Amino acid sequence: MIGVMKPKILSYGEIIFDLIEGRPFLGGAPLNFAWFVNQLGGQATLFSAVGNDAMGSEAISRIEDYGIDNHINFSNQPTGTAIVNSDGRFDISYPAAWSEVAAPKSVDGLYDLLYFGTLAQTSPFNSSQIVDLVENTVTNVFIDVNLRYPFYSKELISNSLEMANIAKVNLEEWREIKLLFSIEDPFVFMDRFNLTHFAITMGPEGASFFCDGQEFRYKPKKIIEVDPTGAGDAFSAGFVLGILSGIPEMEALKVACEAGAFVAGNEGAHMKLPKAIRTQLCF
Repeated sequence: MIGVMKPKILSYGEIIFDLIEGRPFLGGAPLNFAWFVNQLGGQATLFSAVGNDAMGSEAISRIEDYGIDNHINFSNQPTGTAIVNSDGRFDISYPAAWSEVAAPKSVDGLYDLLYFGTLAQTSPFNSSQIVDLVENTVTNVFIDVNLRYPFYSKELISNSLEMANIAKVNLEEWREIKLLFSIEDPFVFMDRFNLTHFAITMGPEGASFFCDGQEFRYKPKKIIEVDPTGAGDAFSAGFVLGILSGIPEMEALKVACEAGAFVAGNEGAHMKLPKAIRTQLCF
C-alpha cells in the first residue's frame, strides 16, 4: 500500500451537541466520521452548518483545532442539539442549523468518497444538495443509515440507498430495514440497491461485511463498554478507508471493528486512536 494517495473524503451533514445530563458534548455523525478519517490516513472535508450562537462558535473553534478542512455555514436557526436519554436514545431538536447545509457553488476537485446519513436528509434542501454532490463530485457514495425516530421514512431510506454503493447499518437498523422492505437476505438487499459493499455492526459481537457474494465476520477482543458514542462513526471511517486502500476484506473489517471497540471502551467520541490501529492503513 506504500505510495497510495490519501483518499479525499467529503462528509456532509449535521453538527450536533449531545446534551448528557445537561452537559454539551460536540458531535454529530458526519463530524465524528471526519475526525476518525483524518486519524486513519484520509483527508476529510466537512460540509455542515451552525447557528450564530455560542455553541456554533465553539464548534467552529474546535473543528479548526482538529485540523479538519471545512465549509461551515452560519444559520438563523440555532446550532443543533440532542438530549441523550438514559436508554441511549436521542431527542433531536428540529429545525436546527444543520437542516440547511449549503454546499459551496464550486467544489474543489473530485472526491474519492461522499459520506452522508439519513438524518441530514430530513430537509428537502439538504436532499437536493446531496443529489448534486453525488452527480458531480464523487466516485464512491457511502450511506450511514442512522435511523433516528421520527426523522426517517421508507422513501428516504430507499432514495439514500439508491445513490450509494457502500452502506452501513447497526443490528437494530437492519431489523427495521428488513421489515420495511420485506428482505431477509443481505445479498438480496445489496442486489436491490446495487450496493458493492455492505456492513452490519453488532456491538460487542463485532460486525459482518458483505461483498462479491461473500460474508466476512470479525469480533474484537472483549472490552468494558464505557461510552458507545462515536463508536459507529469510528467503524465507518475504518470501513471505507479499508475499502479504498484495497487491503483484503477481512483486514478492512478488522481495522473498522477495532477502531469502534476502542472508542466504545473510552469516554467521549473525539479521542485519538492508538497507533496500533492508525498504522494499519498506510496511505
